[in-house]
Amino acid sequence: MKVIQKNKDYLIIFIFVLIIGIVYWLSFYPGIMTYDSVYQWSQIAEFIFSDWHPAYHTILMWLISRSTNTPSSISVFQVVYFSFITAFMAKFFVERFQISKKFVFCLSILSVWCPLNGLMLVTIWKDVFYGLSFFTGVIIIMAILEEDNKWLWVMLGITIGNIWLLRHNGSIVAISILLSCFLFFRSEKRKKVLISSLISFGFVFLVKGPIYDLFKVNRYDTQPIALAFLHPIEAHVYAKTELTISEQRLLNNIYPLEGWVYDCHDSTVFLYKGLNFNSITDNQILVIKTFLRLTISNPKVTLKHYLCVSSFVWQVSQPKDVHLETLYITETYAENFPKYQQYKNVVEAKPKLPHVREMIVSLVNFIQSLDRNNIIWRPALYTYLLLFSIFIYSLITGQTRYMIIFIPILAQTIGIGLTAQLQAVRFQYPVYLTAISLVPIFMYLSIREGIEKLRTWNLIHLRFK
Repeated sequence: MKVIQKNKDYLIIFIFVLIIGIVYWLSFYPGIMTYDSVYQWSQIAEFIFSDWHPAYHTILMWLISRSTNTPSSISVFQVVYFSFITAFMAKFFVERFQISKKFVFCLSILSVWCPLNGLMLVTIWKDVFYGLSFFTGVIIIMAILEEDNKWLWVMLGITIGNIWLLRHNGSIVAISILLSCFLFFRSEKRKKVLISSLISFGFVFLVKGPIYDLFKVNRYDTQPIALAFLHPIEAHVYAKTELTISEQRLLNNIYPLEGWVYDCHDSTVFLYKGLNFNSITDNQILVIKTFLRLTISNPKVTLKHYLCVSSFVWQVSQPKDVHLETLYITETYAENFPKYQQYKNVVEAKPKLPHVREMIVSLVNFIQSLDRNNIIWRPALYTYLLLFSIFIYSLITGQTRYMIIFIPILAQTIGIGLTAQLQAVRFQYPVYLTAISLVPIFMYLSIREGIEKLRTWNLIHLRFK
């Protein structure tokens, strides 16, 4: 009871955020599901797991859904997770920075009410779990900067392990965080960074070893690393960069060269043509070598390609005639996806609050009609705002140690920019989620500190006048 009494204000924040999240959940019950979601649900129903989408996420879905045997428990779990970490963040900033509880309360409510976040929280995607883990990791790092608590280091290790496992390119961010912590923290904390690293590596090994064995995960059915290099190779084929005979043979085995198509913003226009993925998996080193040779031969093509495909993470305005995947709020694939038809009674939308659902959909459509350049939806906007607010706070307060948060943000942004197959908001959901919570707080702290310094300067000036 003492613990509840001591944290009652943060419990209130948790409850209010949870209530709003539950409204979204009931409005889009059992959760927003896309092609990927239904495909993963079919693995759960059939207990046949592959690693095409990270098997760890599918196993988590299986575990969470045991109570109801429906996707609804997965989407509501995401809402509860966000509510908890938001309350934890509120407690941290109020107690460590003496921020107004009313300000933090209002910010927490707005962060879950915002349609992009509210709808993402009830969408069953690995990107949501990954984004929540990323946000958790950032908050834990900030807490460690203020308090050297052993349990925070343990939680950091587990959270980084989650980041590593929830996306195939999550290792880029996970390793970047661990390396930055090791280089940034002083010698007395480096041992604890190593302990967190061991926890992370141990967790990854446990999951990818014994747990994958227990669930009989088909490790061969995964996205090959070489797949990330196929899109820039498409650019070279389109640009008619000269291919060697062996390269022509390799690429022909993947798909007949005369049928290769290229869209620098979206590789799925080619990936869904019926490629021979086995040829990619069996010849990964050759595919990577082909990419490297073509890049050396014609670096401008590769550079132009990466600037184009990554534009959603650095360009604020929406390029003309380019699709930016934002939110899935309607079912558009029911008729042409057999797995959907097979599990329709479980995965189809059954809104408990249909009128609220209509209101939310109308709000989203209204925002999109006003924002014809998709600026509100562009991930680049939130990346810049987040980096700017951290920089301003560090500059005004002299708390340069908070610049360490740049590392996970930049690692996530650069990593996704180089590996994304298409332009989608969900790929940068981790940065978006972090930005809507931290940008107002860092700007609030910067303004407060700036005003305080200005008052101090005025007092000094008056004394010597």
